[in-house]
Amino acid sequence: MKSIKVHDLAIPLSEYATVSEEDTLHTAVQALEQAQNRFRQNRYGHQTVLVNDRLGFIVGKLSQLDLILALESGYRKRGLIDPSRRPTFAMRYVPTELDRLNLWQKPLAELCREGREVRVREIMQSPQRGEYIGFDATLDEAIHRMALGRYRSLLVTQWGKITGVLRLCDVFERIHQTLKQCPPPDRAPERYSPLKLV
Repeated sequence: MKSIKVHDLAIPLSEYATVSEEDTLHTAVQALEQAQNRFRQNRYGHQTVLVNDRLGFIVGKLSQLDLILALESGYRKRGLIDPSRRPTFAMRYVPTELDRLNLWQKPLAELCREGREVRVREIMQSPQRGEYIGFDATLDEAIHRMALGRYRSLLVTQWGKITGVLRLCDVFERIHQTLKQCPPPDRAPERYSPLKLV
């Protein structure tokens, strides 16, 4: 694992969808679609948009879920855009909470018309400290960081500047390709059976 470096798997920043924090939700969705269309050679399409400030520095990101939640203003009004502030409900309470909070009551077309002008700065997620990793870091460190933070991607830095994105799907693909090359076991593993207990 230590022989594989983050830069071997990272997607360069130039290939990533980026928008300004002053752009609208509509612009962010278009940028994501364009990035997906441009880089179809990878079976895992882009699922995140990076956000620049006016100086061009990456200050946030938007996942597909962030883009969907932005359509319902109730999440912003109640401060539920920030993942750390989103309550977790038992599944049996979800329908009750939807009604109580009056969420997703309007037709989708109306939500889209109202939501498309929402500014990116209102809905973006600021990267946490653990979401950055060095360009020359090893794959084992990256996997450990992803595991501890439950991150689906890490921002790759070189000399203090973000140069790319390491995505969980690309890490998985590398491991998957290596696993396929491993010889199969000599025999099938014995199946567990409670009847075989001695």
